[in-house]
Amino acid sequence: MYYKDPNNEVHFLEDANFKHLLPENSVPITKEEAEILSNNAPSKTPIDPKEEAKYYLYLTDWYVTRLMETGKAIPEEILLKRKQAREII
Repeated sequence: MYYKDPNNEVHFLEDANFKHLLPENSVPITKEEAEILSNNAPSKTPIDPKEEAKYYLYLTDWYVTRLMETGKAIPEEILLKRKQAREII
């Protein structure tokens, strides 16, 4: 799926579950719109789903550390997305 950020830069994600990694206020666009915005060649190469998943786990590892150190629970949404990321890897 293609997205346009507020600076009109085009981004591509295969898995919408990782939409939160896009720049703030990015909006979905069609492939045709992406080609027009980037002069018939998207400026961003597709992000490898495995790399996206690894990056998400990296960004949320602090929740696991916090759980171990303080006992404070990891939010269910984060647990679900971490599980999905591990399944991709």
